[in-house]
Amino acid sequence: MENYLGLLLALFAAFAITNFIQAQEQQGFISLDCGLPANGRSPYNDTFSRLHFSSDATFIQSGKTGKIQSTLVSRFMKPYTTLRYFPDGIRNCYNLNVEKGSKYLIRATFIYGNYDGHDIKPVFDLYLGPNLWATIDLERAVNGTRQDMLHIPTSNSLQICLVKTGETTPLISALELRPMENVSYSTESDSLNLYNMYYLSKSGSQIRNLSRNNLSGSLPQAFQRKGLELSVEGNPRLCLSDPCKKPTKKKVVVTIVVSVASAATVIFVVVLFLVVRMKNLSIMEGNCKRSSNSILMQLYFLLLFSSKIE
Repeated sequence: MENYLGLLLALFAAFAITNFIQAQEQQGFISLDCGLPANGRSPYNDTFSRLHFSSDATFIQSGKTGKIQSTLVSRFMKPYTTLRYFPDGIRNCYNLNVEKGSKYLIRATFIYGNYDGHDIKPVFDLYLGPNLWATIDLERAVNGTRQDMLHIPTSNSLQICLVKTGETTPLISALELRPMENVSYSTESDSLNLYNMYYLSKSGSQIRNLSRNNLSGSLPQAFQRKGLELSVEGNPRLCLSDPCKKPTKKKVVVTIVVSVASAATVIFVVVLFLVVRMKNLSIMEGNCKRSSNSILMQLYFLLLFSSKIE
């Protein structure tokens, strides 16, 4: 009994330490799953990014919540399957508590996913405080889009606003803030907008999420190289090793080979029978010729002998 209790205490301690370390690693992070109900499972740990996401309900007082179409859910990470949209008002803002003078990576993700069934992709503006950050055009970015910026707040509060510019309805899927070291990306400007992103890792390890895409056949060689971590769950017809084994086709090949062998055997027996028969006929014909010649000779000598007697 004491050993059992000791094991339980050890497991609990390990779990607590792991959570503490993860919390320390994400200290100062703000990761909002926009549209996640406040009474839902919040916060939760996203299995792909390993970030702790929370509902955005306490950071904004306007907007309505929605979900992307069920047929599209498998294509996106969990935080991007819900959204908050703003059918009312021109300007709707998130109010975030930040540390003045600290550098943050701010990331906003937008995925329409035909949540309203109208298939009308919106166009609207995104503002960082009073300044225009970007124009979000989901007509062009049919699979969604993301905006990243490095920013140093000048106060302990920060507003990120979605502004309606036409007839369509602004929306947002996720909003993330991550504190950065102030020595990173040092420039004379306080803010840097992302132009492009490249992963330069010493280990060369990369992740590709291929799960639940109904893939089939052999895995390409490019995906089998070292340092590439794959997620391939939900693809029962995908072969992880090359060549791809196909038992049904092998059965067909065996059947065809057996049929061809049987046909060849039958043909060989028929040809052999014909050869033997022809040979026997030739022998019989030769014997007949020899018998005829012998009879003729006997008749000749008989006639010759008879003439001499006369």
